[in-house]
Amino acid sequence: VASVLLLATTSLLGLAAIASWREAGAQAAALHAALGPAAARVPAGQYGIVFAPEWYGKIPFALNAQGGFILPPFQAQPLSPKLILQTEREFASFAALAEDGLVTRLKRESLESILKNQSPAKSPAAAEWPDYYWCWHYQSQALRPMQVPAFVQRERYAAELQQAYAACVATP
Repeated sequence: VASVLLLATTSLLGLAAIASWREAGAQAAALHAALGPAAARVPAGQYGIVFAPEWYGKIPFALNAQGGFILPPFQAQPLSPKLILQTEREFASFAALAEDGLVTRLKRESLESILKNQSPAKSPAAAEWPDYYWCWHYQSQALRPMQVPAFVQRERYAAELQQAYAACVATP
C-alpha cells in the first residue's frame, strides 16, 4: 500500500512539473514569435528594448537566453540592430551599458562583434537610450509597452525602468 501511495504521489508531482515546463515552453514560443514583429515596428535610426522575467516560476525563462531569443537560428536574421532583450534584474546593468554606448554600437555593429570587443579603443560610442520599451506580459502572452518617462535623470534611469516594468507586468 505504501509503495502504491508513493508511486501515485510521485506521478502527480511529475505531472505538475511537466505541466509547468510546458507552460514555460509556450511562453517562450510566444515571446520568440513576438520579438521579430516588434523589431520590425522600430523605425530606422531608433531602438527598442524588451524586459522579460529570468524565471517562469522555478523554470529558467529569459535567464542566460537573451541572445538566443534575438539571434539566428531562433530568428531569421539578427534583431540586435533594432532591439535587445534583457531580464527584469538587469535594469542597472543595462543603464550602465547604455551610458557606455551599447545602443549606439548595436545600431552599427553586430552583437557578436560587440561581445568580442566590448570596449573599442578608437571610436567610443556616445550614450544613447532606447526609444521603445516593452515588457513580456505572462497573462496575455504578449509584449506590452512600458511607460518610461521621456526625460529621466541618468542616475534615476534604472529605478524608473524598474517602476515601469512593475507597472507593466501588473497590468491585467
